[in-house]
Amino acid sequence: LPQVLNPASGFIQNGNSSPFQTTIGPENPDPADYSPTLGIETGMSNRALRALELFGADESITAEEFQTYKFDMVYSANSDIPRYVEAILSAPELESADAATQEAVALLRDWDQQTDPDSRATALMVLTLNYVNDHGHVNPSKLVGAEIDRAVVVQGFQEAVATLQENFGQVDVPWSEVNRLVRGAADLGLGGAPDVLHAVYGELGEDGRFHGIAGDSYILLVSWDANGQVSSQSIHQFGSATLDETSPHYADQAPLFVRRELKPVWMDEATIRANLERAYRPGE
Repeated sequence: LPQVLNPASGFIQNGNSSPFQTTIGPENPDPADYSPTLGIETGMSNRALRALELFGADESITAEEFQTYKFDMVYSANSDIPRYVEAILSAPELESADAATQEAVALLRDWDQQTDPDSRATALMVLTLNYVNDHGHVNPSKLVGAEIDRAVVVQGFQEAVATLQENFGQVDVPWSEVNRLVRGAADLGLGGAPDVLHAVYGELGEDGRFHGIAGDSYILLVSWDANGQVSSQSIHQFGSATLDETSPHYADQAPLFVRRELKPVWMDEATIRANLERAYRPGE
């Protein structure tokens, strides 16, 4: 199997992507060394592209920078997203469209390809991808290297405009109003999107909002100091009581998750006891 061991770059990554582009530099496995009959993945995802771009350009990464990179919400210039945008911007049939469509085109023209919660163009693109996917023309988990049918993309864009108009009365809707984490009584807006490092995949509801169903979930970051002392932080998109709707921990981590914050993982007995919610013996 393709393997990379302690590369000089100092990092390895994989985002449902080719092991032949695991890191930067000459230490990636050589495809010529492996028979094509093995069926080894050769495609890349936006997540993999962004990981290579972020980690590959930074020779000294702090723990804080690492966390920022993990929650990156950007589509790479080398992903399919700019091609989808260009297909829309160059569509002659949209030049004489109604005012809402013209406004939507202008939003995409100025979009920085970031999917942060406040973005007012992301909803247009993700809805477009949703409708293009419905027509069988896009893989939302790997937005790199697709064959783009301009007519299908334009149709999906028009459907996206109609959805926003119908459900929100406007096309420049903040992404967090459309992209939602729903769990019990919690209904929270968040950033992230399909195939970004802060991956959030939603199912489109009748209310025109995406309800998150996949993507980022349990996240654990571990670090060691110069003396080898380990510390870690984690977050779960819901909470620790995943099956008990009556528990206060059914969705209590969700507010932290949508803010892209982590909580400490307590490792030693003294710290655990200092933060106990309840102490009991089994059977009591």
